[in-house]
Amino acid sequence: MEPAAGPPALPASIALPAWASRSRSVLLAATILLIGVAFYLSVLIVQRQHALENVSRYNLTWLVTQSVPELNRLQTVVALYALPDGDRDEEQVQLWLDIFKNRLQLFGNGEAREFFDRRPDMDAALARAHQVATQVQALLPRLGAAGTPQEVLRLLAPINQDLLRISAAAYGDSSERNAQDLRDLTVLHWTFSGVLLGLILCSLGLVAFLIGNNRLLRQTYARMQALVSDLSRNRQELIEAKENVQEAMLEAQAQNEVLHQRDRDLHMQNTRFDAALNNMSQGLCMVDAAQRLIVCNVRFLDLFDIPPASVRQGMQAEELFRLAGHQRSGRELAQRSLEEHRRLSEQQQRAELVVEVPEGRALEVTQEPMPDGGWIATYDDITERRRTEASIRFMAHHDMLTRLPNRHLFRSQVKEALQDLRPGRDEMAVLCLDLDQFKLVNDTLGHPAGDALLELVGQRLQGCLRSTEVVARLSGDEFAVLHRSLDQPHQAELLAQRIIEVIGAPYSLSVRVVVVGVSIGIAATQDNRVTPDQLLSKADLALYRAKESGRGTYRIFEDAMEAEIHERALLEADLRTALAQEQLTLVYQPIFDLEDGRLNGFETLLRWRHPQRGPISPAQFIPLAEEMGLIVPIGEWVLRRACAEAMRWPDPIRVAVNLSALQFQRGDIVQAVRTALETSGLPPCRLELEITESALLQDNERVMAILRQFRDLGISTALDDFGTGYSSLSYLRSFAFDKIKIDQSFVREMSARPDSLAIVNSIAALAHTLGMTTTAEGIERQDQLQQLREAGCTQGQGFLLGRPSEPGQLAHWMPALAES
Repeated sequence: MEPAAGPPALPASIALPAWASRSRSVLLAATILLIGVAFYLSVLIVQRQHALENVSRYNLTWLVTQSVPELNRLQTVVALYALPDGDRDEEQVQLWLDIFKNRLQLFGNGEAREFFDRRPDMDAALARAHQVATQVQALLPRLGAAGTPQEVLRLLAPINQDLLRISAAAYGDSSERNAQDLRDLTVLHWTFSGVLLGLILCSLGLVAFLIGNNRLLRQTYARMQALVSDLSRNRQELIEAKENVQEAMLEAQAQNEVLHQRDRDLHMQNTRFDAALNNMSQGLCMVDAAQRLIVCNVRFLDLFDIPPASVRQGMQAEELFRLAGHQRSGRELAQRSLEEHRRLSEQQQRAELVVEVPEGRALEVTQEPMPDGGWIATYDDITERRRTEASIRFMAHHDMLTRLPNRHLFRSQVKEALQDLRPGRDEMAVLCLDLDQFKLVNDTLGHPAGDALLELVGQRLQGCLRSTEVVARLSGDEFAVLHRSLDQPHQAELLAQRIIEVIGAPYSLSVRVVVVGVSIGIAATQDNRVTPDQLLSKADLALYRAKESGRGTYRIFEDAMEAEIHERALLEADLRTALAQEQLTLVYQPIFDLEDGRLNGFETLLRWRHPQRGPISPAQFIPLAEEMGLIVPIGEWVLRRACAEAMRWPDPIRVAVNLSALQFQRGDIVQAVRTALETSGLPPCRLELEITESALLQDNERVMAILRQFRDLGISTALDDFGTGYSSLSYLRSFAFDKIKIDQSFVREMSARPDSLAIVNSIAALAHTLGMTTTAEGIERQDQLQQLREAGCTQGQGFLLGRPSEPGQLAHWMPALAES
């Protein structure tokens, strides 16, 4: 085949189509015509402008100004009545009054009305004129009486000034509107000119576009001519392709022989199909319209324990199912399956069913009718799947650790109990339980010990309840009990007392024996309209009150609890904004050397002055800030302010700042201390950080590592409230604190209780042996001060020595600060 030649050149005789030339001519003519029309309209607009400049709005001005001479004429004819020998013509007065009133009526129409609507002050003057005209009309019958003409003239006198002001305003308004009309007409002129110019430009662009399209059409026409030439050459190629197709047909005939080979292969495929059939995970059985066996697979025989040697094609289905194995469950499955097959065969429709036997076996059977009247069925043993689904359902509604119902199932049980409740006759109760000190067991003994404890608690709770009562684990260490029927109102309290007693008994875990308590909130109801969530919420409120009351007890829900919780929520909301609104302040309590009375430093104390509630006790808002997580930003603010204030004190007066346990768990307390020192410039040796035993209980190793970083920075540390915990001595062995602070509870009772005095003496002796400073808190009496000195305490603080003071009141403790 010869290579195709390139497209031939376009003949010179080829010209543009006639329609294209005509279109271009029409567009050019239209464009020229538009230019002429635009020019003509512009001239007309300019002429209109010149004409408008010479025209004034005389109508309104003339209408208003005419009222002045008409009023003057009315005043003249009335004045004649006032003269003794004047011309008294009552008809003339009535005539000019009617003319004046008609003039006022004209002001309420057309262009005059628009003017008065725009000028409320002129409209008021017009109203007065109408009122005066009405009054004058009322006086006309008595015009001849003495004094009446003077009264009319007195009424008309102010109107003359009002009409003059209206005339002047009308003239100004007409002038302003004429000027505005001129400006609007000028804008119209330029806008119209711009539109026409745009139209002209668009027309020119369209012409250019058509010229370009014309050029493209010529090029396309040339290519079309080239394609025609190519098609002519390709005709020969198509003829040759036809010959190739004929050769392909010959090859297809050869392939026909291959199909015969494929028939032979189908036999092999059937063999493979039989292998696949007998390796299905489901059993299969096919029966014809006469209930004779067509085919069944090995899995079917296994499901019904049928010997393969006993099965033959064409046997009756009933005979086949009678061959089922000797186990009772197999025989029952076969018998029930055969009954279902007969029933479904009569209906001649596809069906899915589950065949079950009491022993727990279950088959999922799918039967499909065949066109000739027979049926084909598949069998799937779903016994294990049923067990798995039951296990999943149990897991979805139960706690896997204690095997007790979870919150979802418990809520459903409460809902059912409420629905069964007969209002006014039955009563039920929900008890919410929370373990006391469970977190301590988890943190100190580990989570495996905590899990073991929860299992034992669940078992004890089940042992406390009757068969009609339900216990559930809601979350963590929180449980709940549903008491379905209360014969006596105090039964729920008796149950709570029994649970507190049982749960409070010691638990023998693998690592040690532990004791935990339980707090209980009770919510009872006789109203079946209460929702489960409302009942649980009330029990939670009562539980919260029980924990506030010292734990290890129970409380019954009362309506007043909701108000108290609401009050607490308000206090929480105010506390969130207290720091930003500068409601928090610091006071400082002096710490003295008990031997020589020298001022050693100040302890920083936080105060909250609420703008409405007044001072709020730290014992109230500090635990609340810890629960809300606000103690971390508040604590950092205290650090910064205390360090900045201490920089104003003379060296070596120190400042002590308390740290919360949450500050060690959340946030970077070391970085916060560094920032406070760097920002204020306070030397680290003048900062003392006090921590309580609760901080060491959370994560002992982490807290000890942080304390070592404080020591590396040169900051001294103090163990606050020493002696109130059961493992204070172990912490002194783990970390060498610089100071031990004796809790004020021991100091307060030294004089009355010998054991408290003995504890103080022991702590002072222990600190002396370990080389630590001791600070006694809460010194309020002189005898306490003397006993502490005799015990060997190093430092002391309390109301006897000095009350907490604001920064501006510290000068009398430090002469150097007073001088500065």
